[in-house]
Amino acid sequence: RRCAEGRLEKLLEEHVGEEGRVVITGADRGIGKELGRLLLRHPRVSLLLGCLDPSAAAAGDDNEKRCRISPLELLDFDSVQRFAEDVHDFLIDGE
Repeated sequence: RRCAEGRLEKLLEEHVGEEGRVVITGADRGIGKELGRLLLRHPRVSLLLGCLDPSAAAAGDDNEKRCRISPLELLDFDSVQRFAEDVHDFLIDGE
């Protein structure tokens, strides 16, 4: 696990400029939640987390400005459409 964390830190340091934006789906459990937790350690990374259960997402109160949580139910077309719009706004405008 530490090896993977070290590689992630190195990757972020090499490739994130002044601001990096990352979208993660499934961020309320498993690998998605862990990846979100690790990425929030990097001060120049902003996250959009797609979650079936937003209350279980990796974001903490102190990361409110850099982390946005969006509900995402993959079996619901309207939910997927709203998430796609959120992703567009986040990646293009940073909102």
